[in-house]
Amino acid sequence: MKASRLALAHVASVALVATLAACAPRTPPATATTAPRFPEFVYPALDPTLSPDLAERQREAWGWLQAGELRRAERTWSGLLRAAPETAAALAGMGYVAMAREDAEGALARFDEAIGANPQLAAAHAGRGQALLQLERPAEAASAFEAAQAADPKLDYSGRIAALRFRGTQEAVARARTAAAEGQWESARVAYQQALAASPESAFLLRELAAVERRSGRTEDALAHITRAIELDPADRAAYVTLGELREEAGDLEGAVRAYEAARTLEPGGGIEERLAALRDAVELARLPEQYRSIVSQEAVTRGETAALFGVRLDDLLSTASTQSAPVVTDGRDHWATDWILGVMRAGVMQPFANHTFQPDLPMSRGDFAQAVARILELIAAQHPGEDASWREARHRFTDLLPGHPVYPSASIAAAAGILPPTSDGAFEPTRPVTGAEAVEAVNRLRRLAGPAKRSAQRP
Repeated sequence: MKASRLALAHVASVALVATLAACAPRTPPATATTAPRFPEFVYPALDPTLSPDLAERQREAWGWLQAGELRRAERTWSGLLRAAPETAAALAGMGYVAMAREDAEGALARFDEAIGANPQLAAAHAGRGQALLQLERPAEAASAFEAAQAADPKLDYSGRIAALRFRGTQEAVARARTAAAEGQWESARVAYQQALAASPESAFLLRELAAVERRSGRTEDALAHITRAIELDPADRAAYVTLGELREEAGDLEGAVRAYEAARTLEPGGGIEERLAALRDAVELARLPEQYRSIVSQEAVTRGETAALFGVRLDDLLSTASTQSAPVVTDGRDHWATDWILGVMRAGVMQPFANHTFQPDLPMSRGDFAQAVARILELIAAQHPGEDASWREARHRFTDLLPGHPVYPSASIAAAAGILPPTSDGAFEPTRPVTGAEAVEAVNRLRRLAGPAKRSAQRP
């Protein structure tokens, strides 16, 4: 009987302890007087649909977390989730537990779940930013902190966001330049786009991206980005050069000229003048008749083609020279080079035959070409009287042309001036037809020698 009474007393005492335990408040250790272990963590806002009991569990879980009692915090959050599945605050709380354990990947997954349950939960965005920061993803972290600020304006991450944007840009640019140096154009393009996501108004990033896109064949994208770069920074000379190259490659020669001229205005030099000269020639050539453009490929140029070459390439020189009235010729009126034929006759560079014909389709020999070249050289000397013209007194020795030959003086002058050099064995070959390539090169040499024409000598 006594044993039974003892047993009943024991059961009663156990029940009392259990009852007291059940009635005890579920509160974590007091933290009011101690600093929180994780002050950078943001407390998840209470879901207004939670019952008072569940809201108390959330506060309890957060207290355990800030006290460093991670197991208790995790159990409490888990209990809350069992009672109210997909509660965004509890999911974010589990993310912060993972963060406290330095499990950034696990934390990121939990924060993403929380944002899926409540896209406006600032604590979840803030935690996501911290996890991304640990994972060395600064650009994404900056975006997460921006989302946290947008969800709760009381949070101030502006300084951190600016620093992360700058860091992310630097890292992306470094990756892009490394990839570009290795010829990995697509990787470079993606990295530049990541940098631009952080700094969309950066002219130099747009210019470098355009250069990469150009190398990878994305011409339209490159044009769009380089145009935007110039809009943002009209003083960026390199951007105008890139635009010129893109226009040139696309066949827009006049657009390329405008771009190179803008680059030259900002800063001369760097080969811009040479590019402009070549492009202007190309633009001029594109406007000329097809017969002219085919001269360079001819095996033997004609008199009409020669007149056209002189008239086009030496227009300034011929138009400013003292001229005579154009002789009357009975042929060539319907020839495609008529205007240039009249021009070279007015300048005295080429003459008609005694029967008053020009014979524009007659092949041009080197001897005849040399005579025209010698007359042009005289015009150049008259335009630049102070410059060296020692070729005037030259007496060149040829293996196939004696000084008494009628063509010799012109051939000697043309050879001495470097316009019509002899062959490797010293022959001039006065009767050989002039090829198109040879004629074009000779006229180009004359043009370089002529330089800018002096308009003071312009005819009335």
